Amino acid sequence: MADPQQPSVHVEGGVKGENVVIGGSQTVHGDLTITVGALPTASPQDARTLEELLHQLSDLLNAVPPEHAAEAYDVTVAAQDAIGELQSDSPDPRRMNARLAALKRAAERLGAVAPPILATIEQVAKTISAIV
Repeated sequence: MADPQQPSVHVEGGVKGENVVIGGSQTVHGDLTITVGALPTASPQDARTLEELLHQLSDLLNAVPPEHAAEAYDVTVAAQDAIGELQSDSPDPRRMNARLAALKRAAERLGAVAPPILATIEQVAKTISAIV
């Protein structure tokens, strides 16, 4: 007989995704990096500035206390989404605004823990907006 305190899970077919957690907890902390590839619509100076800001942001996110690792991870994912849009040959301004808004919301959840993250996100958003 199954233990009533343990969840019963039945999965058919494949499971896709980066993380699947069933019961228990998960801790994400460590090397949070934001990758920047080619930015076709950015000037060399804007691309360099953005890369420096994102490196600074990665350093700040990696310094976040472990109990706020999930929020730091959310900022990393939101930043990577914005960069992904920016890497297209013609970034859509509407989609970019939505991605930047999501990035700012994610960063606000870390505002009390790491205020420099908010300031850096504002600079990132300003730089990206100038490129788009």
